[in-house]
Amino acid sequence: MKRQKKWSRLVITGIAFCSAVLMAGTASAIAMPEQQNIESSIVIEPRYTGLRVFSATLTIDNAGKALCIGNARTNTAYTCEATLELQQKNNNSWSNVHKWTSSGQTNDLEEEWYVKSGYDYRLKLSADIYSSTGKFVTSYTTYSGIVEY
Repeated sequence: MKRQKKWSRLVITGIAFCSAVLMAGTASAIAMPEQQNIESSIVIEPRYTGLRVFSATLTIDNAGKALCIGNARTNTAYTCEATLELQQKNNNSWSNVHKWTSSGQTNDLEEEWYVKSGYDYRLKLSADIYSSTGKFVTSYTTYSGIVEY
């Protein structure tokens, strides 16, 4: 009986000690954000300067008709010259099959082109960005996924 009381005291003491340590750790973790304003140190920058939409999508149906979609839309203070290129892979290098262009603030290209079977295809979308005064700002390039046909 004496042994059981000693064991019970030891368990209760251990639980009380662990609780005190956990509470002290929680208190310091809660106090941390008050000491340093974490949110003010985060800087959010746009991925593309001047662009709000920039994407290329390629699909090819069973008849070999490629639907080529490229979107390059700028923010109000910018314009762009967009080039959408349908590319074919030959011997581990990409060559252009056809090219379309557009310029302005909203460049939504949706074109069709018939392709030959036995090749991989992709779209390359390039955009040259200009300020409202016509000054060149930067250029971007993105690619669609590769489609086998």
